[in-house]
Amino acid sequence: MSITKNIKCTDEKTSHSIKQVLNIKDFNITFSKDATSKERVHGRMANVFTGLLTGEAHRCECCGFDSVIRHAYHDSWIQLLPYQEVPTYLHLYKQRFRCTQCHHTFSAKTYYVAENCYLEGKNNLIKVIKRIAFGFRTFRHLRMRVLIQQNICEII
Repeated sequence: MSITKNIKCTDEKTSHSIKQVLNIKDFNITFSKDATSKERVHGRMANVFTGLLTGEAHRCECCGFDSVIRHAYHDSWIQLLPYQEVPTYLHLYKQRFRCTQCHHTFSAKTYYVAENCYLEGKNNLIKVIKRIAFGFRTFRHLRMRVLIQQNICEII
């Protein structure tokens, strides 16, 4: 998997603006000038924010030795809340690390995206819906809103 050079060239103003919009406080996530785009995801046009998660790993998670080197990048797609009924995704390239002692590989971590980022994106969406939908009278209404938001069920 190759990562294009324009993603690695970060722009401070653009990065700061996107972080404010997405409410990201992690300094290890950066965005380039060309970070926003419209792409076809799962057959629908979507807003996509492309970012880079870097960081420093001082010790191996598995063996504890300090012989860790930068290895590659791993891309993750995280579903965010839709904006004006258009699906929105964070396409995040995570820095991979490799231990030279035990050959264990692991990714850079952030509070914004959990290790199992696909489920975390769904759980985060459900939590936001629960906060917004505080006034729903029954659990059935909340359940229907979550299913509609996930495109599992449609409004008739």
